[in-house]
Amino acid sequence: MKVIGEVIEGELNKLVVALHSPKVRPEAVQPRLGDFVWIKTNEIRILGVVSHMRFHTREHPQPLGLTPEQVKAVLPDIEDVIYANVMKLVHVPVLGYFEDGKAYHVTPPSLPNIHDEAYIADDNIVKEFHQQENQLCINYLPRLLREDVENKAEVLAVIYKRLHNILDLELKEFLKQLNSAYQEARGEQLPTSFAMLLNRLIR
Repeated sequence: MKVIGEVIEGELNKLVVALHSPKVRPEAVQPRLGDFVWIKTNEIRILGVVSHMRFHTREHPQPLGLTPEQVKAVLPDIEDVIYANVMKLVHVPVLGYFEDGKAYHVTPPSLPNIHDEAYIADDNIVKEFHQQENQLCINYLPRLLREDVENKAEVLAVIYKRLHNILDLELKEFLKQLNSAYQEARGEQLPTSFAMLLNRLIR
């Protein structure tokens, strides 16, 4: 299991995970935009996707005007200072959850606990979440079209590529389901400009 960090805040539909520092957890990996992640908590496993990343600083750092080599020479403990002062945070819209061996593409029934650890979802977990009775299921797409989800097109492009590689999902089928999801979420057809952007990102 590839751990990335731990839950520090959020709500049922969107969590914030603070990434582990490599200085403290050398085995921790750094997630990328569009990665599926999971959190085991309270008898369920919550699955989400990385849609945004940002720094959180206790005190705002000032520009130093130095090269990386000069910084290390002048401030040899800079990594310790940064670790103490700055956190990397990832925003994780929740796509659904697992319970009793079954995947649900709906809001989970409970929140994780603060400090529950988050992990990168491997291919087996991704396949388990997206296959129900040997049929492809991506019923969570409307959840990624909400106004509070950042980088929608980029995240959807990464999701399509992952599902294409794991489950041979065809682009035509993905766009068909995405258009249905857009109609469900917004009451209208998927805008041509959004579909064109998505196509560019995928290709």
